[in-house]
Amino acid sequence: METNYIKIECPEGYEIDLNNSNLKSGYIKFKPLELNYQRVSEKLFSGNPVFWIESNGLIESGKRLCPDLASNSNTYLQLDSLLALNKLCNVAKYLNKNWIPRTQQEKYHIQVHYSQDDLGQRVRKLIVKVHMTIRTSAVYFRTQDDAYQAIKILGEELILKALYLNH
Repeated sequence: METNYIKIECPEGYEIDLNNSNLKSGYIKFKPLELNYQRVSEKLFSGNPVFWIESNGLIESGKRLCPDLASNSNTYLQLDSLLALNKLCNVAKYLNKNWIPRTQQEKYHIQVHYSQDDLGQRVRKLIVKVHMTIRTSAVYFRTQDDAYQAIKILGEELILKALYLNH
């Protein structure tokens, strides 16, 4: 067994900078790891179960089958929100028929509005707002009635899931 070596652990978030290190003289420099999606997903999901959507629309979970799944991992709440957003988009597509929103044209979207009641408690409710410009992240409806019909079809809780995707 060789005894004239030393093992140095890289600090978390760093790697050895081979271009600026001199291993013969014993100088080792570290550089920060470049942050990319693979590293983000490894931090979020490493050691956690993987969630996916089955063809029947149900969210399933299991153990990581291979390392490549880390970049496609989701939390249950993320998938639940994405399924809710998909339902909202489908209802909008159905109600809008072949209509496509255009700039400088009235269009409606559902928004969460916060206010305070008489006791000072925070109250959350869905409202329908009209816009003339297009926001790329909004689901638009041709008419105000269509937007309210979507709320009636899907229910407030499901629409709130669709609008809050930051899990």
